[in-house]
Amino acid sequence: MQTKLTLEALEVLDAIDKKGSFAAAAAALYRVPSAVTYSVQKLEEDLGVTLFKKEGRRSVLTPAGKVLLTRGRTLLDAAERLVETTRQVSTGWESHLNIAIDSILCFDVIYPHLKTFYQLKPDTEINLYEEVLGGAWEAIIKDRVNLVIGAPEPPTHTHGLHYKEIMQVNWTFVVAKTHPLTEIDQPLTKADIQKFRAVVIRDSSQQLPTLTQRVFDKQTVLRVATMQHKIDAQIKRPWRWLFTPAPHSKTTG
Repeated sequence: MQTKLTLEALEVLDAIDKKGSFAAAAAALYRVPSAVTYSVQKLEEDLGVTLFKKEGRRSVLTPAGKVLLTRGRTLLDAAERLVETTRQVSTGWESHLNIAIDSILCFDVIYPHLKTFYQLKPDTEINLYEEVLGGAWEAIIKDRVNLVIGAPEPPTHTHGLHYKEIMQVNWTFVVAKTHPLTEIDQPLTKADIQKFRAVVIRDSSQQLPTLTQRVFDKQTVLRVATMQHKIDAQIKRPWRWLFTPAPHSKTTG
């Protein structure tokens, strides 16, 4: 049995629905309006249904048309993925790469490598995302990205992922120069630091257990989204809530 439905016809329906009229769809598809009208009429005739109706100046889908287009878009997506896979097999290259950068790394570290890559493969589309702590691992485990750079130590279960250490980060304890801790004339102790609210970057994972590093038990925190937000919070010093002692603690000096 030969199907009476083609991907070309589905593309026409999709364009009309998105653009709101046959004329606008024709322009988007680089066709004359009569060709678009003929495609719809031919499809309606072959299927024995009415796909569009007029509402003012707009052409809107009938209930039957909505069902056909909803299911048809699944076919269009599948066809696009098939073409993409075929190109990858033919060239040996991905046409696009999704890369997650952990917030511990400045994006400036990545750009020179991207420049080198583009010289090798200028047609590859690269999408960069910023993740924090467990969010970096979640992004690649859940297949949202193809590569993660700068992730923390791997979780217990790495789901067969391959990884290697690229650097070790030395942490420095930093506060604003007018912070009360700068007035203590001796090496800071855990008790000294624990009295004050810490600024931490919020773990971006949605499903994996969230990670927290270098925060003492029962220490109050201000959680922000990015490393730049953390730096800004420390520099701008919103005193009344950021560097006040934690509840139920005592200050000295």
